[in-house]
Amino acid sequence: MAILRTNPLFSMSQPGSNNPLIPTRLIGRTCSLLRARGIGLDPLFSAFQLPKTVEQDPFVLLPADQIEQFLQTAADLANEPFLGIRVAEHTGYDVFNSLLFACSGARDGASALDRYVRYVGALHNDVRFSTVKVPAGTQLRIAFPGKPECLGRHWNEHLLVAFALASRNMADVRVVPVEARLAHSDARSKGELVRILGTTHVHFGGEFNALTFSKADLALPVRNRDAPVSSVLARYALSLPFAKAAESDLRNKVREVLHNVLADGEPTIGPIAKALGMSARTLQRRLSENAETFQQVLDELRRDLALPYVKRGDLSLEEIAARLGYSQASAFFRAFRRWTGRTPRTLQGTQEPRLPESTQPPSEPPGPADDTSD
Repeated sequence: MAILRTNPLFSMSQPGSNNPLIPTRLIGRTCSLLRARGIGLDPLFSAFQLPKTVEQDPFVLLPADQIEQFLQTAADLANEPFLGIRVAEHTGYDVFNSLLFACSGARDGASALDRYVRYVGALHNDVRFSTVKVPAGTQLRIAFPGKPECLGRHWNEHLLVAFALASRNMADVRVVPVEARLAHSDARSKGELVRILGTTHVHFGGEFNALTFSKADLALPVRNRDAPVSSVLARYALSLPFAKAAESDLRNKVREVLHNVLADGEPTIGPIAKALGMSARTLQRRLSENAETFQQVLDELRRDLALPYVKRGDLSLEEIAARLGYSQASAFFRAFRRWTGRTPRTLQGTQEPRLPESTQPPSEPPGPADDTSD
């Protein structure tokens, strides 16, 4: 389980990896909290092959699964049920916080949020950052395609609390999110999250992490504005090879939009293309340039989501079918057998099944010409 110490701007995994390397500062910050509590770190250094300089290193790269394992191991070692929250509180104001750095030069909360999604999101090939307009304001969503609970309870809770605390520092007022959503279903931390976030609207099991901010809060001016830093960051982020790849990765963009609308029912290409600012014909053509079809991308996303859902065992198969956008559970059953060679009922609540080496989705059937103009 070798760990890499590096600058994440230069070493990233390729999109679509089953267990990608994720750049994180959470490993070092967790070690700092445990050390401050007088807890020896040798068990963590040994189990995860951490370098002795992990607390000083700006970032580390660690496989996604190992991040979740590390945090749970650290929580057990410290006997701390709210580890992610405590690490965020312990860190305090950090001038190198990625949110503060990415938002340098923003005039208000709304433009700061946009910068965060654009620049910080560009540096993560596998974590999906997006904003969604909702009646109460704007919702920041952070998801991990193929992992409905993202990287586990401690990572999720640290992410939202750290973001909320940093946003208050930027605005110089106690910004209270309208709502918080966490990808995991374990709600034991709700009381702590309500205390820190300031909102009683904290929900669990949402398949993504999210904070919703009101229009009034997003209109607040941002302090520490530094336009030169912002312009340098913009040029630098866009100059990175993987940032360009992420920007041009149409397939991942289609998956992200699909993930947001799957639970609304069977998706069709027209609305997805419109959300991406193009016609259905253009989307079909651009996907075909990479030897892909809309139906193949949809089928692959459903497969990636279905396996963890079934493994969890806390959802009925009918609920899973609905979350994946199937109008009938029988269609989901047939698709699952095609993906795995087994029925979902035989694998429900078990370890994640291993996919056959080749699981080809069906060819795309002719769809309605709901939008065929360029």
